[in-house]
Amino acid sequence: MSITDTWNQTQTIQAPITVDNAASGVAISIIAVDDFINREEANSPLTINGTSAGLAPNTEITVTLNGETYTATVDASGNWQTTVPAAVLQQLPDGPYEVTATAQNGGVSDSHTLTVIINNLPNITTDPLFTDGTLSQAEAGVNQVLTGTTGSTGAGQTVTVTLNGQNYQGTVDASGNWSLTLPSGALDALTGNDSPVPLQIVVRDAAGNSQTRTVDFTVDVEAPTLTLNPFAQDDALNITEASQAQPFSGVAAGAAQGDSIVVSLNGKTYNTTVTGANGEWSVDIPATDLQALPNGQVQFSVTITDAAGNSSTATRPVTVAVDPARAPLLTVDPVGGDGVIDAGERASGVTLTGTATNVTAGQTVTITLGDDTFTGVVDSAGRWEADVPASALTGLTNGDYTLTVGVSDAAGNSVSLDRGFSVDTDISALTVFPITGDNRVSLDEIANGLVLSGTSVNFAPQTTLTITLNGKQYTATTGEDGGWSVTVPRADALDISDGKTTLTVSGTDENGAVVSGNQNFTIITTALPNVTVNTPFTDGIINAAEVSTGGALSGSTGVSGAGQTVTVQFGGASYNAVVDSSGNWSVTLPPAALQGLTDGDAPLTVTATDAAGNQNVAQSTVTGGSHRAIADA
Repeated sequence: MSITDTWNQTQTIQAPITVDNAASGVAISIIAVDDFINREEANSPLTINGTSAGLAPNTEITVTLNGETYTATVDASGNWQTTVPAAVLQQLPDGPYEVTATAQNGGVSDSHTLTVIINNLPNITTDPLFTDGTLSQAEAGVNQVLTGTTGSTGAGQTVTVTLNGQNYQGTVDASGNWSLTLPSGALDALTGNDSPVPLQIVVRDAAGNSQTRTVDFTVDVEAPTLTLNPFAQDDALNITEASQAQPFSGVAAGAAQGDSIVVSLNGKTYNTTVTGANGEWSVDIPATDLQALPNGQVQFSVTITDAAGNSSTATRPVTVAVDPARAPLLTVDPVGGDGVIDAGERASGVTLTGTATNVTAGQTVTITLGDDTFTGVVDSAGRWEADVPASALTGLTNGDYTLTVGVSDAAGNSVSLDRGFSVDTDISALTVFPITGDNRVSLDEIANGLVLSGTSVNFAPQTTLTITLNGKQYTATTGEDGGWSVTVPRADALDISDGKTTLTVSGTDENGAVVSGNQNFTIITTALPNVTVNTPFTDGIINAAEVSTGGALSGSTGVSGAGQTVTVQFGGASYNAVVDSSGNWSVTLPPAALQGLTDGDAPLTVTATDAAGNQNVAQSTVTGGSHRAIADA
């Protein structure tokens, strides 16, 4: 024998052991295989056996169990056995029992512990699987813990769960509480299964008593699909609309009534539920929250969660203009430059000009004169102009008039302004007709030079007029009707820089007074459009989301400047793109245009037009069927 202390010092001593092979003895073997009696084993007689040493054959062995004795006899090999009737076993209360075996002379004996469990049997309970009995997509993505009770107490209990042909072992405490972890991989493999899915639970106690229970659960991994309706009708919120609560609504396809909807906007959340049989839902955004939104673009985020816990999210951008300090402002320059329309201007028409503040480029300015309406466009500098043709002025007699000019920002905040003017056709005047009819001069329109013309009032026939353009002067003479005309050579027109320019005509009227008139026009003959198309739909592929919500196209006109337009022709319809001052354009084809695609190529034509009317065309091809899009621009 060796002993080592805490200082690692060891001492060894020896002691003799005496083995007496001649001594008598008796021993009890393991009872019922495992020293436990379960309910099934109690239905049959129990054999208790053992061995002996030093005892003569036919020696009587007395076996005692729970106060009852049973007799056995030693055979020639020293073995012995006796039987306990099943009826006796079935009356035993659960618990441990001491089994003793004593030789006839009482000199030798042995004892053994036998545990009986035949009354307190397993009775499985299972807590709701995955909380609600349904496996969602999110739950399938992580390990899930199952819990319950065995219905009995004591150590040595086991729990086994079988799912989809695989067995999983859990743990059981002495109170019978069991738990088991199902790995996410096993759960994710179920997402394609039909419901219900069976889950088998087997519990065994230390004696081998068992119970099996099968629990079904539902697999629901499909989240509802959200469609969000336009907010405030046009996804633009103005000051008037923000003065009262506005509903925000949508449809959740595949949702059930009562499913949870959470709407987030500007850091606040609004809770509602699906109320319609087809997934309809709605929530009111209070006026105070709307008025607190920052000007610009904000985004709604909406999340739906169904009863299984599956969720999906959709977003919708909204343009906000609710700050009164940033409401649109409008100015209108004097009509005709001096507030008076003379005979020449009445005969040729006038261009109205002004400014629009807090209004984005591209917004429409509307001019109302009597029953006539005319429009202009706000440019990137905040200026606007609109032509009032002669047809709207010829019916005006001398006197005072008022026209109304109005504009709205992108959110719908509007402003209008009245501008008074007079008509006096008796004063001397020199007028320049709109150049090329629309005051927009393209390269094609100067192929034979640039024709300038106009009319005069109170000028004698054959009066010489001086026309000044781009630093050069040209002469014309008045006709019997007061009209005049001159052609600027093509070479001179090409020397004019791209952009807006002004020509002036001057001369001396019948009374000897010097009179002048002018005309502003846009000419572009150098920096011409060269339109390009980016890869359609960003990645060249029309996916399901784009078919259902629309696909985006974009590109460049190749030139900068305000007043450009881009038109996309596809599937027999035309779509107007948005073009910024740098020439970048974009347009979204509606779902209807994409859902009609069939196998094969569908042509896509993009036409860019600059402020002077110069055009350029690019072609692209959209491939249907395979839902691929290929740009050939």
